[in-house]
Amino acid sequence: MSNLNHYVRQLRPRTESYVPHVDRIQQYISEEMTPAAEIQRAIELAELIDTKVASIDAQTQSKDDNKNRITLTQVVNDKDRIKFAALAKEIIDGEDDFENINITSSRSDKDYHFRHVDVSRSIYVQLKPSGAKGQVRDDPNELLAGIFSCLNYSDPTNIEELDVLIDLAKKNISKSQGHTQGQIDLFDKAYTNACQAISAANAMKKMLGGTADKVFMTGVKWPAEVEKFKRDSYGMKDFNSSDIILKKGKMYFGVSLKKKPSKTAEDPTILNKAFDTILNGPDLASIKEELLKKKEEFYISVIKQAMKEKILNNKPVNSKNWKTFLGGGKSGTKTKLGNDYINKSLKSTSSHFKDMSDIIKSNEKLIAESLINLVLKMDLKDLTKNNFMFSLVTGNGRYGPKIGAVIDGADVYDVETVVEKMDKLGWSDRDLSIEFNNRKVQAFDVGATAAKLFYVVKVGGMDIIKIELRYKGSFTAQPQFFAVFTNKFKALLK
Repeated sequence: MSNLNHYVRQLRPRTESYVPHVDRIQQYISEEMTPAAEIQRAIELAELIDTKVASIDAQTQSKDDNKNRITLTQVVNDKDRIKFAALAKEIIDGEDDFENINITSSRSDKDYHFRHVDVSRSIYVQLKPSGAKGQVRDDPNELLAGIFSCLNYSDPTNIEELDVLIDLAKKNISKSQGHTQGQIDLFDKAYTNACQAISAANAMKKMLGGTADKVFMTGVKWPAEVEKFKRDSYGMKDFNSSDIILKKGKMYFGVSLKKKPSKTAEDPTILNKAFDTILNGPDLASIKEELLKKKEEFYISVIKQAMKEKILNNKPVNSKNWKTFLGGGKSGTKTKLGNDYINKSLKSTSSHFKDMSDIIKSNEKLIAESLINLVLKMDLKDLTKNNFMFSLVTGNGRYGPKIGAVIDGADVYDVETVVEKMDKLGWSDRDLSIEFNNRKVQAFDVGATAAKLFYVVKVGGMDIIKIELRYKGSFTAQPQFFAVFTNKFKALLK
């Protein structure tokens, strides 16, 4: 057929013009979606990107819009803005229905801009820091931990000794690749960060068998020498969640770095992942569709009840517009339902969380296996053949004028030990389960105090991971899994 077209054009030339795929489809979309529906869809798309950047938690909300552009904001940890923007652009480039739009302003590394086939307008996302208003912060902890790993020193006990060590880190900054000037600028007076970084560095040097030769920072962009270790798996753009990579000889050591004020403090979460992204594969497509339908039915019923109670203006609500009624903040308005009312509805026997719990129960092993892979990163063990080792390291430390520098031992979990212990428990035989945490009250139970589901993931009957399933921002998006290791599992790994 293509050959025939070639000769036809020779006989009867015609004028042709190319219309980009996204623009061609948008000619039709603009007539089908209301402006309000487009904004809701834009939020959903930004939240979808957020779920694929699994190592960074973002809060998405609408800011403003005009006939050409919808502007959203996503609030992230101050240190993560540049990394999040870079990963978002990579995700957009890899998706068929998305199109990156170049940003030429000074915010090109802190925001992202795109089009999607579902929305007639472009979508501009501003990444805002979660710290003080208008303040840009770069967390120096990761860079300090990396540089300290390259140095020999005695642990400081007071502020004077901390200052000496921080100055030494500045003098050895050439040992690092991929850091930002903002991180260096915040070295001074970052005493608690420095204590936590020393704790982590001490553990990493023990793991390396001495000081590192150099350190690679991955927060903005993976340096060329270590880019080969990046992995895109299980719907995560940053499945290899190494914040820093240390090199010693021919070996590379990737570290997902966390921090706490003390060993007894509550562990930071090591996973935030949207519920429906766990349901991957063609066999689960119908389940995802059913889940979305039940979610729609639940929220429509909540909105109608709010109208009966005169909390909302009485207007037609249906499957196409229900999302436009949500998101009124704490008190809400007559046109937007307040989050407090929604949370109250989610803490009831008719809660949508019951639908989700039923899906988890009927797909128990699949979901348990997915969560274990996402949390423990056991697939990264395959990189050992490329001279790469992965570990999760939590530095524990703090500073105060009265207590001085307190540096506790770090928590270290390397992927080889994790795989070994998991196989002994029954991982290879897929002896897995995900069960309710019986110490907690579920959202749909009488007496629920939180709109959450609480689970434990088990291997061989042992509690491995504690899970919370909850909304993290917009109720139009899917709730997310948040995970930490159980004390039993941490003890086993040690």
